[in-house]
Amino acid sequence: MTFLQRLAAAWRTVFSTTSYRSELIAAGSSAGVAVSEATALALSAVWACVRAIADPVGFLPLHVYRRTSTGRERAASHPAYRLLHDSPDGEMTAAEWRSTMQMHVLVHGNAFARIIRASGNGRPIALELLPPQAVQREERDDGALYRVSTPRGQLLVAPADMIHIKGPSPDGKWGYSILRLARETFGLASAMETYGARFFRHGGRTPYVLEHPGGFRTAEEFEAFRQRWREAYHSTESWHEALVITGGMKYQSVGVTPEDAQFLASRQFQVTEICRWFRVSPHLVADLSRATFSNIEHLGIEFLTQTLSFWLKLWEQQINLKLLDERHYAEFDVNALVRGDYQSRTRGYATLLQNGVLTINEVRALENRNPVPGGDTHHIQLNMQPIRGGGNGTAENAGG
Repeated sequence: MTFLQRLAAAWRTVFSTTSYRSELIAAGSSAGVAVSEATALALSAVWACVRAIADPVGFLPLHVYRRTSTGRERAASHPAYRLLHDSPDGEMTAAEWRSTMQMHVLVHGNAFARIIRASGNGRPIALELLPPQAVQREERDDGALYRVSTPRGQLLVAPADMIHIKGPSPDGKWGYSILRLARETFGLASAMETYGARFFRHGGRTPYVLEHPGGFRTAEEFEAFRQRWREAYHSTESWHEALVITGGMKYQSVGVTPEDAQFLASRQFQVTEICRWFRVSPHLVADLSRATFSNIEHLGIEFLTQTLSFWLKLWEQQINLKLLDERHYAEFDVNALVRGDYQSRTRGYATLLQNGVLTINEVRALENRNPVPGGDTHHIQLNMQPIRGGGNGTAENAGG
């Protein structure tokens, strides 16, 4: 077993250790439901919102570039490139690692990965995913440190060796936990879901009372009646059977019906309320009540510019700060999210080609096609003549 495999196996033990389970950080709510990572993610709207952000962070290409005198070039030989693009530890893929980190920060407010560096030259050789519950930040006179609880004891990590992705924060050092901020919203949604499940488990009946005008003579008589009533009335096989009540007893429903409580409308509102917490458009969680043919594309673009871009920038700046020098930088490729349909793309490519913005090979690269000979020359629309000087904007005279 390699060093990286041993490292991954050790942290699988950490994640499964009882002391780090999310139930230990559960926050109570006025609805009477304790909100933890498990109960929050069990809500379909929360799960969909988290996936809507975490999945693109995982699957979007993330490249390391080197600045050059003419622009940039991909730095595939940089030691951080393989960790960010392929695998951070030899166990997880880069997509799995990034999406897991993003889920941590969305739920807990913080995500951590320790940078393992080679002795001597300090090159990064692995990125060790840490459970957020196992990390604390300590402010000291000589600088801040991260204290990590491991199966082998406490570990102190300098900020320069810790990738710390944090969400909205009161001080820029530690992100807010959405489990605590949104505990009332999540608790109410969870309580309504539990109520609905129990309502149908009991045959779709509201709470009721049995009024006995004469009363029971003994406690034993009452217990015997209650046992018979439960067997007959609470059995799933007898939900739709008529029951006969003797002795002048009357059946009376109490409480409000789901219709009176606007149960379905309230559950629908909770979906929108949860989306607000994550800044996710409802159409991304399969709520198409406000989506139309004319606005669905713009809603997707708004999600990219208003929500996802914020998280991608946090990732890029943390990577630039902790893994790269001033000659290199990391950047996500978001073209896959804004490609549009084939007809729209070809019209856009035609405009860029005719105005000398892109070359044929650059357009082919955007469509994942191999370059062709002579395809690196810029053209303008004047009979598609080559641009003199390779891009100075002057067209060559067709007659020489």
